[in-house]
Amino acid sequence: MPALRTTDADTLATIDEMVAANLAVLGDRLVGVYVYGSLVTGDFDPLVSDIDLVAVLTGALDIGDHDPLRAAYAGVTAAHPQWDQRVELAYIPLAELRTYRADYEQPMFSHGDGFEVCTVGVDWLLNRETLRRCGATLYGPEPARLIDPLPRADVKALVRELAVMWRDWVAGDVAPLGYLGYRAYAVLTLCRCAYTSAHVGEVASKRAAAAWAAQRCPAWSPLVARALEIYRAGGGPGPDDVIPVRDVRRFSTAVLADAVR
Repeated sequence: MPALRTTDADTLATIDEMVAANLAVLGDRLVGVYVYGSLVTGDFDPLVSDIDLVAVLTGALDIGDHDPLRAAYAGVTAAHPQWDQRVELAYIPLAELRTYRADYEQPMFSHGDGFEVCTVGVDWLLNRETLRRCGATLYGPEPARLIDPLPRADVKALVRELAVMWRDWVAGDVAPLGYLGYRAYAVLTLCRCAYTSAHVGEVASKRAAAAWAAQRCPAWSPLVARALEIYRAGGGPGPDDVIPVRDVRRFSTAVLADAVR
């Protein structure tokens, strides 16, 4: 089983208590709980990173479970206030996790805001593949036993779709790009998208993908370095000239050139 990339006691305690909260409410309907994201790919920083979890169930999450789970999570974050608004937990039935489907409506507890239902898109389908390859087990069987592998051609097609989505999103008139922290996040996400395309579904940490992209596109290495620095500092509003929107858009064209072919 992959190890969690942190020794931070508060992070580990929060994760343990989230698992216990789900077991208390869901009982034997809970098949497993898993970690993906930076806690397994690397670069996890307890000051700025999220905790990304997946709960696998025997069937769909009942709407009657929302209030008990919300109350349980409120208790966890009251004991660990730095994680309030920074835990994401997706709920998915085993049958939906095992095989590819792009239109499943998936309940997610997101950033302390309660439950929302998200239609699964290409980003989650790649998260599913990441979970199969390197997810860490907190409870239940290993994720590779629960998830059928995607054929290589399907992975390549999904990565291309994600690259096109990000290229078009960055090119649009998008309000979040008004925030310096989000521009930094966008640059690093573009790096990871390009890396994943070049390595056919392999997911790297933000730092590793940024280093790869800076080497691949040396003219953009200063932008990538600034994005890493700002992201690690927590982001937030900032002047456009630190990471200009126009540079984010030009960088997306350069770094995703091969991915969108």
